[in-house]
Amino acid sequence: MEDTIRGIVNSDDFWNRYFSQHRDDWNLLCVCMDTIGDTTLAIQNFLDEGVGKTDREQILDGKKYLRIYGLFQAIYMQQDSIRFLYKIFKNCFKTSANLKEFDHNPKSYSLLRKYRNLVIGHPTDYRKNSKDKEKITSIISRPTISSTGFQVLSLSTDNNKQMESVYISFESVKSYLKEVEDILLKAEVFLRAKPKFVGEK
Repeated sequence: MEDTIRGIVNSDDFWNRYFSQHRDDWNLLCVCMDTIGDTTLAIQNFLDEGVGKTDREQILDGKKYLRIYGLFQAIYMQQDSIRFLYKIFKNCFKTSANLKEFDHNPKSYSLLRKYRNLVIGHPTDYRKNSKDKEKITSIISRPTISSTGFQVLSLSTDNNKQMESVYISFESVKSYLKEVEDILLKAEVFLRAKPKFVGEK
């Protein structure tokens, strides 16, 4: 998914034009591109092979959890890498104003990040923001794990709220990848316009 951007970076000799004097940015750029590619492979593998056996006799199979945990962590890592990729480009090009900030809130993109934080990242202590007093604890409902998704049960420290149940569909991962393609395409279009680096005449 990152191959086109990598090709532009290498063919236009970004190293000599700018990054030889900004090695930290270069190192981060390379890590971002590698991570986007690696996590795309991981996410696509999940879509190809699914969560594993899902009949009731195999429901205790720990591989299901490893694959679900891995899927959402890969998505989280990919989103962070895309964010830093854009940050580097916005900082190093003169015409950074023309590189419009990508939409941080496409539907599946933000939804899957929320689910990662809720279920995988902070299942015992999730807060919507750092100032929020309400805490949410969540678990994956083991019997609901299937080839199409799973159910999450959440409890709030707000005693006025009932337990909530939400079904997370793996179809949203396909939508997410399409949104990521659109986000990276914006960066590609920007780079193909051959913008000038800071310091270039």
